[in-house]
Amino acid sequence: MTAALFVPGLLCTGEVFAPQSAALARDLEISIADHTGEETIGALAGAILAAAPERFVLVGLSLGGIIALEMVVQAAERVSGLVLIDTSARADSPEQAARRLGFIEFAEQAGLRAAMEKSIPLMLHETRQNDPVLRETLLDMAESSGLDVFKRQQAALAGRGDYVAGLAGIACPTLVIVGEADAMTPADLSYELAAGIENAQLEIIPGCGHLSTLECPDEVNGMITAFLRDRALAG
Repeated sequence: MTAALFVPGLLCTGEVFAPQSAALARDLEISIADHTGEETIGALAGAILAAAPERFVLVGLSLGGIIALEMVVQAAERVSGLVLIDTSARADSPEQAARRLGFIEFAEQAGLRAAMEKSIPLMLHETRQNDPVLRETLLDMAESSGLDVFKRQQAALAGRGDYVAGLAGIACPTLVIVGEADAMTPADLSYELAAGIENAQLEIIPGCGHLSTLECPDEVNGMITAFLRDRALAG
């Protein structure tokens, strides 16, 4: 069975991929990466690669997508297919990095749950922001991750490099997925990803926000399944 490595987003656990893990289990041997222990994208990618199968399909959501891009830089020969979901190849601007530091201070003062509640409008489509199951899933993942992980992941994001120029060097089959109304990493960033990677496939999910794996799981599952069948696992 084909190995697949899923890399979650900021303050997300494997629960963010629960619908995919269930739907794709017949085709993939899925493992969830530990992206909690390092303070740079490069170190996170290296640690994940050290524990990863020799060759695998790589799926990254948000922060996980950025880590996935670095993993391809470090070990392109090990990645048989790449799925980038609601993410970006761009580095933080100085203003964005400063906002991250301010958000860390808010979380330290008000608590991680309050910080995540404040970020829900960026995470979920406006029609789902009051969905009790989605809200509690987000808050539970954040609380189980903890403040120290939040600080390390924010530091990694704030200090990351820019991957735009290197997109042309990605040779494996690639699928880019984004929610049409993603407020955290707007769809134009996914257009940029797909345009920069040769023969990348771009899929836009209408009426969906940043956490498409949970908001629109059937659509995401169908897109990944078709990508695996037609491109990543073809031949």
